[in-house]
Amino acid sequence: MDLKTKVINSTAEFIYSSELRLAFDKIKSGVAAVPLNSILPSEIVSEIRKNLIQESEWKREFWSLDDDKNVGLVSEDSFLNSPEDRKFSNNESLRKISESSAALIGLLSVMRSKKVEEYFTEIYGENINFCTADIARYTKGQYLRRHSDLFQNRKFGIVSFFNEEWIEGNGNEFIIEGIGGDSYVIPPKPGTAVLLNISPGYQHQVAMSLSSNWARYSVANHYNNPLP
Repeated sequence: MDLKTKVINSTAEFIYSSELRLAFDKIKSGVAAVPLNSILPSEIVSEIRKNLIQESEWKREFWSLDDDKNVGLVSEDSFLNSPEDRKFSNNESLRKISESSAALIGLLSVMRSKKVEEYFTEIYGENINFCTADIARYTKGQYLRRHSDLFQNRKFGIVSFFNEEWIEGNGNEFIIEGIGGDSYVIPPKPGTAVLLNISPGYQHQVAMSLSSNWARYSVANHYNNPLP
């Protein structure tokens, strides 16, 4: 069995697992997020990490808020000269994946498949479509500030981590706030994931990276109920 097929099979096993199904029950009841442990075998996590590290199309991106609180992509100089309360995010994004990244391609092929959309529609109770896959790298000083992600009528996200082992002091924790005091600070440990509730009144952010010799790698798959 080739690597891509192994990743596809392992990812499908996670998607159809009782653990994920129970997590959906929790977010449908109003829970802000559900941490998911060991979603893929360690050797698969390692192969996806290798792909992410070897990719050459990483682009540093700077996003700021305008006067109307809308988020827009800006130059590095504009970002650095913006007031602190206007700076929205500072990280690296991977918008184009090379054909050699077989493990990463295998993961995404399952997450965006029609079959998975149909399954999520069944268990979520609404028409669910794959929306976006945001692939990000955070190094020292980079972060994503508090926000909601309500655009495109998004309903939930699955954020997976593929970095090296996380230790206290690295930073880049995933911070999630619900309503009624429901909140989480989730360390980005490799091979884990978070099922994220995207609803009015729910917020999330990525804390600043603090380490000069560690990088956070994440793949955030978002799903929505497409507007007519």
